[in-house]
Amino acid sequence: MTAARRRAVPASDVTLTLPKGWTATPATVHLPASAPGRTRTATFTVTSGPADGTRSARITATATGDGWTGGASPPWR
Repeated sequence: MTAARRRAVPASDVTLTLPKGWTATPATVHLPASAPGRTRTATFTVTSGPADGTRSARITATATGDGWTGGASPPWR
């Protein structure tokens, strides 16, 4: 995540919502606070489950801090 130019992002825990049967390691990544304009990266290893024939999947990343939540779900192929 990248803090906006004028706003800091408080410390947060990042988790992934995955399709049924998929797993992410680790389950949660803690990110320290980020100063305005700075970027923090959460890295996961994702293991896919059984193929369902769609050739695409939706993975949602959610960052949760003290009293706030933000998320992103780009299309993965």
